[in-house]
Amino acid sequence: MTAPAPLSFIDADLDALAGLGGRVVVFAQGKALTPGAAAADAAMGGALTRAVGMDDWKGKAGDVLRIPAPAGMAADALLLVSLGDAPTGPEARNAGGAIGAAMAGKAGTVVAPGLSPEI
Repeated sequence: MTAPAPLSFIDADLDALAGLGGRVVVFAQGKALTPGAAAADAAMGGALTRAVGMDDWKGKAGDVLRIPAPAGMAADALLLVSLGDAPTGPEARNAGGAIGAAMAGKAGTVVAPGLSPEI
């Protein structure tokens, strides 16, 4: 059995997001970017806004967009994970499972500022 990936969760300095190394996880709610994803989008010159606007991105809970070596960021990979349009506990669990699978045993940082503590 594979050991779980060591994850750090932060609700902090979005200005420092571009400097985070390793794998960085940010969230969307459907096709809308959360504050962490918006900060990553700004660092990447709008790449996430373009990606979630495409027909391929459905924004269902657990959908993952993996961007290796994102431009403008120090991260090895950026993972955009959808919580669905109106996240509930089960949708948050789906997203959590998607994060675990996408991390593939690698360490990373989950950026979750402003997400509801109820989910």
